[in-house]
Amino acid sequence: MFGYVKPSKGELRVWEYELWRAAYCGLCHTLKRRYGVVWTLLLNYDFCYLAILLCGAKDDRCTACKKRCMASPIRPLQVMAGNAALDYSADATVILSYHKIRDGIRDEHGWKRLFYRVLAFLARHGYRRAVERQPAFDRAVRENLEVLDRVEAARTPSLDRAADPFAKTLAAASEALPNDERRRILRELLYHTGRFIYIADAWDDVTDDLRSGSYNPVALRYNLNRAPDADTAAALSETLEQSAASAIAAMELLPLGDFTGIVENVLYLGLPAVANALRENGCVHKSQKGKRHGSL
Repeated sequence: MFGYVKPSKGELRVWEYELWRAAYCGLCHTLKRRYGVVWTLLLNYDFCYLAILLCGAKDDRCTACKKRCMASPIRPLQVMAGNAALDYSADATVILSYHKIRDGIRDEHGWKRLFYRVLAFLARHGYRRAVERQPAFDRAVRENLEVLDRVEAARTPSLDRAADPFAKTLAAASEALPNDERRRILRELLYHTGRFIYIADAWDDVTDDLRSGSYNPVALRYNLNRAPDADTAAALSETLEQSAASAIAAMELLPLGDFTGIVENVLYLGLPAVANALRENGCVHKSQKGKRHGSL
């Protein structure tokens, strides 16, 4: 996951922002407790989004406490206490991050490939533990990523065919819910969020992928040899808006308790902000001058 799914902080009410931050910090502490401090470096907004969806949909009791950490060693911060939703989200973070590292080994060359190989070596023990805890989720992730590998190898120009396996990968996390009806709704919500993430990331990477010759469905779909022009950007924005609208339609059917306002903010304001940044600047993360994705 890539750090695209985040709220518009200025539009959150104070208590909602504190709840969002407590969930983010709670997931960070859960990762540290279950897998070690190294894994906390891979935390981003997308994983926090998954955690609050599971917390709200599972009706988990969310309590908070104050803790210090490396990011705030002097002033203790409000941290959501551990619960089943945070545990599952931490496991999913490790599994998805490990597969992303493996993907980097296949896609990169030279010293970057070596860097990913070192990461994979360091991460393998945590990944094995996560698979023991969530074997069904890992199986679903591997199956969908194998489909995605075939799509990319064939250099398929279809955005839908390229985005579908990744969207299904994220949607597999809905199996954490015991309630059948809520599980179906959450699957739709996560699927369309995943579709948004994949297409936004492809758009964000168009220039780099054209330079390196890497597979990029946006470049192939619109036969690009440079950054998208205004007409192409408008068409891509419409595609992203459709995914956001479908995610919103599912969200409105899902009880999320205290997290309702946060998720509404993410879907109504956060995702459109990403689409606007891509349409106006051609990128989202590259303009942040080295800021790590998803950092608070």
